[in-house]
Amino acid sequence: MTSHFFAPEGSYASGKNGAAIQEFKEMVNGLHKAGIAVVMDVVFNHTAEGNEKGQPLNFKGLDNPGYYRLMDNPNLYWNGTGCGNEFRSENPVTRKLILDCLKYWVKEYHVDGFRFDLATIIDKNTIEAMISELPASTILIAEPWAADWKRNQWSKTDFRNTKWAKWNDDFREKVRSFIKGGGERNDLMTVLSGTCFWWTAKPTESINYLECHDGAALNDLLDGNKSRFKLGAICLLTGQGIPMIHEGQEFMKTKKGNDNSYDQDNEINWINWNTKKANEDIFQFYKGLIDLRKRHDNFKHVTPLNNQTVTWYQPGNQRAVGYLLKGNPDFLVLLNSDSNDWVRFQLPDGNDWHVVCNGETVSVKGNLGTAKGDYNVPPIKGIILRSKN
Repeated sequence: MTSHFFAPEGSYASGKNGAAIQEFKEMVNGLHKAGIAVVMDVVFNHTAEGNEKGQPLNFKGLDNPGYYRLMDNPNLYWNGTGCGNEFRSENPVTRKLILDCLKYWVKEYHVDGFRFDLATIIDKNTIEAMISELPASTILIAEPWAADWKRNQWSKTDFRNTKWAKWNDDFREKVRSFIKGGGERNDLMTVLSGTCFWWTAKPTESINYLECHDGAALNDLLDGNKSRFKLGAICLLTGQGIPMIHEGQEFMKTKKGNDNSYDQDNEINWINWNTKKANEDIFQFYKGLIDLRKRHDNFKHVTPLNNQTVTWYQPGNQRAVGYLLKGNPDFLVLLNSDSNDWVRFQLPDGNDWHVVCNGETVSVKGNLGTAKGDYNVPPIKGIILRSKN
């Protein structure tokens, strides 16, 4: 519910009288020294002034029809955001305010990029202007939908082959369906490939995720099933695209069944570090997969996969799939979401393979055993093998 777009939130600072400005800059510099980029979540689709009953704070009191999209009755607002109003980004003055604001945070605070809330409420020309007017290195990530789908100004198929990346709810839904024992295998293969057959031109345009601040926690959706949870982690961190992990997801955070906790300042959203202690195996599993991904480009292609980079394995059981990611070395990922049956995969080339993940543990050294010939994957398990070359 932004009201002052150029100001850091003072309540987060340890001091008053402008301390937030200096502390924010120090925070960004510290993160940069640690090798961590800073991507700000920004909200330009609506403002804190709300609907016709909302209190005037700045824009509403200055130029209501200039800054807001109004209905035929000018006392009422379009509300594709679910927050009472829509910021009129197509107005040249409003567009300039948005662009000036983004440039300010890049120049003055050295932030590396932005994630845009309900980005399809922002008009296409303003989105295009961000590409051309912001520094080329600026990270741009869109939440590519509106609260009211009829109010979308653009769709996920737009801005293909640009530097815009988009949250991939297709990845979320297809992988969730698979790890729960359902879904269509072809759909799963598409999202694991970076969704390039649907709406991306390259995998780096896809922000892959299984849970976020909105919606249910994956742990709650899976009723605490650790095997299915680990299977999802393998899909997320071996799939092509940019993986996004919700805070606490790496140790099975629960929101106690609440799937709409945006307004909860309590234990529903707080991080309980005792949960990490209780699920240390999940934390180490994620840690191992992240380490593996960082070490090998097989999982991080910047162009669409083809038969030179991937070979798919489709056994008779539709609840299973395998993919060989070619490189030096090769990696073979075998997934079985069937709750009852083992699935047999015939390994390629007749050579020995190192077991990097046995479904329970990850070892980047590949010292969990070797495999050759046929490999039988147990129910609800994901296996990762590495070639010996």
